Amino acid sequence: MKHLIIGQGLAGTLVAYELLKRKEDFIVIDQQPEFSSSKVANGLFNPINGRRMVVSRNADGFLKKVEESYLGIEELIGQKIYHLQNTLQFFNTVKELNDFSIKQETASFLKYINPNPKPEPNLKNF
Repeated sequence: MKHLIIGQGLAGTLVAYELLKRKEDFIVIDQQPEFSSSKVANGLFNPINGRRMVVSRNADGFLKKVEESYLGIEELIGQKIYHLQNTLQFFNTVKELNDFSIKQETASFLKYINPNPKPEPNLKNF
């Protein structure tokens, strides 16, 4: 064995996939907890992150690599796992909403959001 991967959450799975592509030996050890961040997030990724809603550095390159990896895993396992979905952002304060509104004016931020989403039928605005 050449590599030992501790945990098969999202990161462990992607490391294992990269090692498989390189035909390198590895073993994965995972406790399979009932609740883990990878199970809860279920592979969710977003180029805008953090409390301050910052666009990740090299977001385009990151998203290209994520798509390439997920599609490669789909081919390997013969099952669809890559599903593009919209996410909703909830704001706790008026300040957060105002900060978001200001960021919408920048091209680098606007590229990754829909400033006029259609209303969700089961959600109420207060």
